[in-house]
Amino acid sequence: MKRIFGILLIVISAASFGTLAIFGRYVYDDGMNIYTVLLLRFGISASFMTVILLLRKEHFPRGKILGQLVGMGALGYVGQSFMYLTAINYASAGLVALLLYLYPFLLPSLRPYFCAKRSPE
Repeated sequence: MKRIFGILLIVISAASFGTLAIFGRYVYDDGMNIYTVLLLRFGISASFMTVILLLRKEHFPRGKILGQLVGMGALGYVGQSFMYLTAINYASAGLVALLLYLYPFLLPSLRPYFCAKRSPE
């Protein structure tokens, strides 16, 4: 049962990420700016996570762990989301998503052609 529940959560997560650009376009067309979209997105997510923590009777992270989580979320994920949602204003949602997911492959693949210095062996 846990395995099926885990698979269901993965499918929901994938579908949510896949529709982010589409919904981003709709909210931009309705006049929202990127800061409002990000505040709503992460505010709703934080609310859900807080409810889950309370229901499971787990402690909130503290100290070094809290600092690392805030750093990864605030700097890493919010920054990536900001750039992604900004990019859909300038290019099609499909192209932006394609570049987002191809970039980790393209960077090491094209490095030998653009960088003269060899990696240490």
